[in-house]
This record gives sequence, C-alpha cells and structure tokens, in this order.
Amino acid sequence: MQPLRSFASTDRFITEIATPSIKPAYVLIGDEVFLYDRCRKAVLATLAPEETRDFSLHDLDLAETSIFEVLDRAQTPSLMAPFQVLFVRNLKTLYGRGSKKEEFAAIDAYFRSPNPSALILFVADHLRIPTDLRKMDYQDKERYERIRETLGDWCGFVELARVEESDAIKWVTTTAESRNVKFDPDAARELVDALGTDMMLISSEFEKLLLYVSAPARPSVNEGVILSEGEAESKDLRSSSTSPANTARVPHVRDGLIVANVGGVAKVGEAPQDSIEIVISTLSAVERASALAAEVEKSASLPTASAQPLTKNRVTLGDVETMVLAAKQRSLYELTDAISSKDRPRALLLLHGLLNASDGGEDAAIGHLYMLARTFRQMLIISEKNVRDPRAIWQVLWQGFRMPPFAAEDLIKQARRYKSRRELTRAIRLVARADLELRSSPANKLLVLERLILDLSTEPKPTTYEPSHQFAMEL
Repeated sequence: MQPLRSFASTDRFITEIATPSIKPAYVLIGDEVFLYDRCRKAVLATLAPEETRDFSLHDLDLAETSIFEVLDRAQTPSLMAPFQVLFVRNLKTLYGRGSKKEEFAAIDAYFRSPNPSALILFVADHLRIPTDLRKMDYQDKERYERIRETLGDWCGFVELARVEESDAIKWVTTTAESRNVKFDPDAARELVDALGTDMMLISSEFEKLLLYVSAPARPSVNEGVILSEGEAESKDLRSSSTSPANTARVPHVRDGLIVANVGGVAKVGEAPQDSIEIVISTLSAVERASALAAEVEKSASLPTASAQPLTKNRVTLGDVETMVLAAKQRSLYELTDAISSKDRPRALLLLHGLLNASDGGEDAAIGHLYMLARTFRQMLIISEKNVRDPRAIWQVLWQGFRMPPFAAEDLIKQARRYKSRRELTRAIRLVARADLELRSSPANKLLVLERLILDLSTEPKPTTYEPSHQFAMEL
C-alpha cells in the first residue's frame, strides 16, 4: 500500500517495534481508535504471540492500578513468557491535582535502567489531535506539551491524529485492491463524506460493502434438482419402450432427492443416501438403465460449486448509497424531517427504530438528545443566515459543527419549514427540558423521549399572557 501522510506516525511505530532499536516505552497520544487498534494489533502480532499471550499481555488502568505497580510488573521478568507488553490506560491521572513528584521520580528511575524484555505503552486518549495541528484545542495543546516534557526523554511518541479525507479515500481504494475488489473513486469519496472521516466507522462499513459485493451467486432452490416437464419426458422416452404413462412414473435421483414427473408436474421427495439404491433396484431393467443414464448425463452438465462466479467484485456509488447512506439517512435526519413535517406517527416510529438500532437502547437517550439539540442549532443558524444553497453551509457553520455533506440539502429544506426563529428556539428549549428530566433519573426514559417527540411535532400554541421584558426568566 502506498504510504499515507496520516498513517506516517503509526507506520514508523510498527516498523520500529520489529527492529532492535525499539524503545522501552511509547506514548500513544490521540483519540483516533482506528489507528490505536492498528498499533495494538501490530504489537500483539510482533511481541506477544498467541501461545504466550495470556502470560505476556497486561492491560492496566492507572485509575485502578498505581504507577508503582505498573513499573514493578515491567521490571520483574516473566517465567512463562520471554517478553512482556503492558498497555497502560488513563495516563491523564498522572497529570491531575498534586505535584506527583514521587510518581515521576519512579518513572525516571525505571527508565534509567529499563527491562529490555518489557514494553510499556501509555495510552493518552483524552487528547484530540486534529488533522491540522495548528487547529488543535488550546487546552489539549497544553496537555500535549506537558506529557512531552515529562516523558519525552524516555518514551517514543505516536500521534493518533485524525485522518485526512484524501488519505481516507486512498486507504479505501488501495485496501480494496489488495483484496481483489475494485472500489470506484466516486464510491470511496461518498463513503468518506457520509461518515465524516471517522476511520473506525469507515473500516466497519468498508468490510460490510466488501461482503456485499463478494458474496457468491447462490443457485435457485430448484436449480439442478427438479426437472421440467419436457426434460423429464425426453429423458425417459429416450431409453424406455414403455408408454408415456409408464414413463411418467420413472423416478430420478438428484443429489439425495427423488424426482418424478407425475401428471405433468415434477414431484420432489427427500431420499436418504442408503435408500437411493433401493429405489433404483425396484425398477425394471429398462427403467433402471434409463434412470442411471439420465443421472450421469445431468450430473455432467451441472456446474460445480467452485465454478460459480462471484457477483461482481466491484463497489459502485449505488452500493454505497444502498448499504451506508440509506442507513444514515433513516436515523437522525429522517427523525428531524418527520418532526419538521409535523408527522407525529412517523416521528414516533423513527424514534423507536433509532433506540432499537443503538447499542445502549434507552440508556443512549442523552446521546440522541445531544444530536437533536445540535441539529436544531444548525437549523437555527441556517434560518438566521437565510442559507439556500448547500455549498454556502460551509461558510456559516464552523469546523466541528458541520453536518455530513449528504445531509446538507435535507437540513436546509427542514429549516425552511419553520416560520420564525421562535419555533426553533422553542424546540431547543424542549430538548433542554427533556435532557434535565433524563438526568434526574426518571421512572421511564422512553416516556420522556416520546413526550419530547410529540411536543416537537406539534404546532406551538399561542401564548395567552402578555410577553414580559424578563426574557431570561421566560427561558
């Protein structure tokens, strides 16, 4: 595969751990799960073979295990495995409140004389490293610098930054080629755009698409088993001197099934392997010869399973729209579409579908509320800026607050259904109230969500009181 810029740090790490120049420890810094998983698999394949993995692999958490115990495990050689690998999560606990002088002194003491048969991998997934480091959050940048100041002298740094869009597209096409599948450039671009360069989602949907286009073509249920009326009669009449009425009673054995043409209709019955010879032996000599000759001729003409071609081994734009975009559009944006159309039954059905599709079910309700509030805020800005063209969305919505490109046109259409700013701010207030209820341990979370969807899908009633100047109190 051609080297990609976004994968350069992980590629160097994977190459280095297979050489004698491996360092005693590394810091995997960043929250890109796909790159972390890539590094972890490479470490396990190189340094922790499966036969000794139970004794050589340690997954530790600094929230539960002290750094002193981690260093003690690394310093103590294992009697059951020649090499030890320690993944240490929650590195942020080392940089919490307090000076942590004793902890850092112990780290310095260990790395001055490290165990050459041990590798420590600190996981700093509390930092988010964007594609462009100049756009890194100020707080994350401070944390990054502090980790580099304290561990940079001893540890190698592997940056798990967000993958660039162009690199993600190249990864999709080149990985597909390595597996003998052609991935159209338009399809790769649409896949990456739809999932927002989330490499973990992209890799998951990528595997699904490859299975979809590489599935072998299945024969029909009756193919090679049931003879048509003309075939049955021609096979029987060819070798039999009996009448057509007698010929129709000649059974045929096909792949463990007894097939007979009775009254012009093919009849099929299951035949155990040990009964096939019995069926044939009960026939007359002429009928037996006819059945065997027809069987040999038919089996020679049938294609074998290995000769069945794959469907197409090519992923097109239509395949991506069928397998990926339809699933995304049926979730959140279809729900907001039903809400903005005031279609209450459809909105409730989509809500239940969204909850059933999520791993957490009702426990993921706060996450769904966050996405609803975010979508209504996007619609509020679109309405205030009077955006009509999807290409103008990127000028009014800042980076990190934009929707996927495929949803831009739909969101503009939904925002135009609201007549005033008041309706959109009312929707945001309703979502905020539901969020407060969910955080107050309600008896039934589903009831809270259903009431929210019904309120959002209902036309707002005119207020019966005079508006006051205390706007903050009304909010």
